[in-house]
Amino acid sequence: MCIVSRTALYVDGFNLYYGVFGKARASASASYKWLDVAAVAAHVWPALAPIGRTRYFTAAVKANQRDFQTVVRQRAYLRALRAVGVDVHLGTFKLRRKNVRLDGLPAPSASSVQNVVLSAEAQIGKYDEKGSDVNLATYLIRDAAKNEYSAAIVISNDSDLVEPIRVARSDFGVAVYVINPQKRAVAELSQAANGSRDVTLATLAACQLPPRLTDAAGTVVKPPEW
Repeated sequence: MCIVSRTALYVDGFNLYYGVFGKARASASASYKWLDVAAVAAHVWPALAPIGRTRYFTAAVKANQRDFQTVVRQRAYLRALRAVGVDVHLGTFKLRRKNVRLDGLPAPSASSVQNVVLSAEAQIGKYDEKGSDVNLATYLIRDAAKNEYSAAIVISNDSDLVEPIRVARSDFGVAVYVINPQKRAVAELSQAANGSRDVTLATLAACQLPPRLTDAAGTVVKPPEW
């Protein structure tokens, strides 16, 4: 007899990645990036297992000069997630340009000429990830409205998700639990949910995908750097 789980999982991919693998934890967590997100949810909230439908929200990263393999590693990871049944939802990166005025210190000059202040204007370009938080909020509400879960787990520490969680609970009567991947939990997010717990290194170590998986295109292999 097949048992259908009524617990759904919603993962804010970048919030999770930078929370557990960012500078604050990089040395301790670097080898745990091949993460089984459904296993993380079950490990943190065992009473809500088994985990049913899992949605992972992220965007395709851009190659950078310091590490050209970032795109390759992310593609392999997303393939691995899909291979174990995760629904991957992709947002986008948008280039945001901003003009910035740079003021320098007074520059010494010949005694016959007054000191001058060096200044310049520069344009800074920065890629911002767009869509993941909105997409997560949309599917959290959409799935609740369609009665696709009775309990949901959200892996994120983004305060923008406070209202969607409140709506899912108050309007549709579902329970929503949060897993915080960051160093400090946002109080408003924890208060909006039925409960909140943190991700630990022990959880990361215990919740890894197999190093080799198979999908319709062939074999997916864990990148050696991960």
